[in-house]
Amino acid sequence: MSKRKSTKAWSKFPDSIAVKYWRDIKPVTDRIKELYKKIIEPELLLLLGFEHVEVPDISMDDAVTEKIGKLFRTFRVNYYGQSYPLDGDPKTKEFRRKLELQVDKSAKAISRIHKSKFDANARFVLSVDPLKSEPWLRPYLQDFTTQNVSLIKGIPEFAVNSMEQMVTGSVLRGDSKKFLTSQIVDLLGISETRAKRIARDQSNKMYGTLTELRANFNGWNFYEWNTSNDSKVRSIPETNKQSDHARLDGKIYKFSEPPITVQAGKRAGERNNPGQDIQCRCAALIIFDQAIISQLKKQSDGSYKVPALKAA
Repeated sequence: MSKRKSTKAWSKFPDSIAVKYWRDIKPVTDRIKELYKKIIEPELLLLLGFEHVEVPDISMDDAVTEKIGKLFRTFRVNYYGQSYPLDGDPKTKEFRRKLELQVDKSAKAISRIHKSKFDANARFVLSVDPLKSEPWLRPYLQDFTTQNVSLIKGIPEFAVNSMEQMVTGSVLRGDSKKFLTSQIVDLLGISETRAKRIARDQSNKMYGTLTELRANFNGWNFYEWNTSNDSKVRSIPETNKQSDHARLDGKIYKFSEPPITVQAGKRAGERNNPGQDIQCRCAALIIFDQAIISQLKKQSDGSYKVPALKAA
C-alpha cells in the first residue's frame, strides 16, 4: 500500500459527533420554548388588550412596559435558576458553570473519538502507535470550552431580549396575537438553528484542529487537502469560478502554512487548514512517507508538489 496518503475513512468528520454535540446543548433552546409556553404565551392576549385597561396616574406606555418587564424578569429567573437585581442583568454564573461542565464533557468525547481514529490510521499506514501522552492538549480543550460556552450562552441572551422587545413593540402598536406569536415562533426557530450551526461548526473545527495538533506533535507536518466531494463544497459567491475549497482538493500543504480558504467578500484572504473554516467539512490526509516528503517542492500558490520524473 502506498504511504503517501492516510486513509480517507478516518479523516472524514463523523456527522454523529455534530449530532451528539447538538443533543448535548439542545436543552438550552428547549428550555426557552418551554418557559415561553408556560410564562409568556398565556399572558399575550391580556397584554395585547392592555390599551383597554384604565390605569390612573400613570401613562399607558409606562404601565405596559412595567407589566412586560416583570413578566420577563420571571422568565429569566426561571430560566437561569436564580434571582438577580431588579436594575441589572441576570447573574448567570451557575448557568455558565453548568454549560462549562457539559461543553467540557462533549469536548473530551470528541477528542477521544478523534484519537481512536487517528491512532488506528497511523497503525494501518505505518504499523506504529502515535505518542500516547498528551498533556499539551489540555489548554486547547480549555480554550474550546471557554469559546463554546460564550457562543452558546449568547443564544438565550439574544432570544429572550429579542422576545421582550417583540412583545413590547407589538403591545404598543396593537398587533394581533396571531402576528406576535408567529414572530416569536420564528425567533425560537432561529435560535434553535443557531445552536445547531454552532454544534456542527465547532465540532468540525475541533476535529480539524485535533488532526493538526496530533499530527504536528508526532512530527507529521504535511497533508493532502481532501474535500467532501459533494454539492455543498464551499463556492465563491456570484461567480462561475471553481469553489474556494474545491480548488484545494488534492493539493499538498504544510500545517504551519495553511492555504487561503476564502477568495471573496469580507473574509477574503483568510487562511485555514481543513475543518477550520466556517462550516468546513474538508479533511487533512496526513502524508507519512518521508521519501515523498523529502522531494516536495513549494509552488507559487503555497502548495507543495512532488517533481515529475524526467523521461530517460
